[in-house]
Amino acid sequence: MALSYPELDTAIISIGFEYDSDLGACVVWIDDIKAVIDASATWERLDSHLWSIDKSNRNLVFTLDGRSAARYNLLRLTGGDQPAIMTADTSTCEIDEGYVVARATALALSASWGLPDPGEARRMAQFWMALSEQAKARMPILQGVRTVD
Repeated sequence: MALSYPELDTAIISIGFEYDSDLGACVVWIDDIKAVIDASATWERLDSHLWSIDKSNRNLVFTLDGRSAARYNLLRLTGGDQPAIMTADTSTCEIDEGYVVARATALALSASWGLPDPGEARRMAQFWMALSEQAKARMPILQGVRTVD
């Protein structure tokens, strides 16, 4: 079931369905609805290489190995927030600005094929990539990010 705003749905206490058309053929099959008290369950982390997020369709996508690992078990999504979307005239960034500048510069230099000295562009790209990795290493451990258990 797709939730419109899952980040806001933190206190679901029941589920229901409405079937009010063609009441003469009113047969409903329900297969295995489970609910647990969050604190009573034992959750195991599902490695991040086994799943991904399709942001455009707002879907959680499992690899074949991820499907095998998750099988028909309950899943608990934890954390997450609405990220600040950067635009051309943005003044806020959730990521260290030094990292953004260094990484963008490195990527731009590595894509610049028509320069007079491609070797120099490659060296500069490596320099800026190293700066971006240093900035990335200084970032704090993420809090409130979405994981799958």
